[in-house]
Amino acid sequence: MKRLVLAILATLAAAFLLSLLSSYATQGVAPASATPWGYTDPLSCLVISVAHCIGGVIAGRRFIPVALAVMAVSWAGSLYLLTRIAAPVSLDPFAAALSNNGLQMALSTLAALAGAAIGAWWHSSRAQTQTG
Repeated sequence: MKRLVLAILATLAAAFLLSLLSSYATQGVAPASATPWGYTDPLSCLVISVAHCIGGVIAGRRFIPVALAVMAVSWAGSLYLLTRIAAPVSLDPFAAALSNNGLQMALSTLAALAGAAIGAWWHSSRAQTQTG
C-alpha cells in the first residue's frame, strides 16, 4: 500500500514538473492541434505517459488500474471546471466541453495506461534481474 501511495504522489509530482518544463520549452508555440474530432496535444500525452511510467516502475502491475482512476478523477475535475466556465455562454456546456476535449481525454488516458504498463513491465523485469 505504501508503494502505491508513493507511486501516486510521484506520478502527480512528475506530471506537474514535466508539464511545467514543457510549457517553458514551448513558450510562444501553440502545442495543441485542432482536428475534426477536437483538440489534441501530443506533448501533453508524452508527459502523461512518462509520469505514469514512473508510477508503474515504483508500484508495479497494481498501478495500472490506479493510473486509470487518476486520469478519470483528473478529467472529471477538468470537465466540471470547463462546464462551469462555459455555462454563461453555451446552451449545453457539457457537450461543448466534451466535443472540444474528448479526443484529448481518450488519448491521454491511453497514454497513461501505456506508460503505467511499461513502468510495470520495467518493475517486474528489474525485480527478476535482482532475484535471478
